[in-house]
Amino acid sequence: APATPAQAPATPAITATPAITAEGDGESTEAVSVFVRVKGGVADTEQRCVEVEGSDIVLREAKGGPVTRARADMGTPREPVVSRFTFGSVGDECTTQTDVFEHVGVRIAEAVLRGYNGTVFCYGQTGAGKTYTMHGPAAPLEERGLAPRVLEMLFGAMGRRHSLNIGP
Repeated sequence: APATPAQAPATPAITATPAITAEGDGESTEAVSVFVRVKGGVADTEQRCVEVEGSDIVLREAKGGPVTRARADMGTPREPVVSRFTFGSVGDECTTQTDVFEHVGVRIAEAVLRGYNGTVFCYGQTGAGKTYTMHGPAAPLEERGLAPRVLEMLFGAMGRRHSLNIGP
């Protein structure tokens, strides 16, 4: 279920690292961009085991304290280690379907309209939200997923080109 306004963070829902750009043209030259959407679902009273910090994801132990692992090179007890992973962009649990479309879908659709191939590959555990992110429910319209929004953008652009007699 989407987060309620009371749960909204003070920071933006999606954070990103700067895109690699070709010199002078301002267009992204990235072949692959990784966007991670973190699903909520933890009760407000429980500590989260996944936190979004900028374009990093930090893993913590669910029952308090950081994730720990034994160090083979030392005879000491387990010492705390925080696992941090950096991605091109990260959306937190308050990220909306519109946020995902504006951050991921528009870029891909615009590239397709310029003649490039575009692919969205969703990967995740069962119940992680892949189908919701890609398709969403039929109603309300603001909950539509990435695929219907991108298709609407592509067919709208093709219709405008056709009506103006602009090439393919």
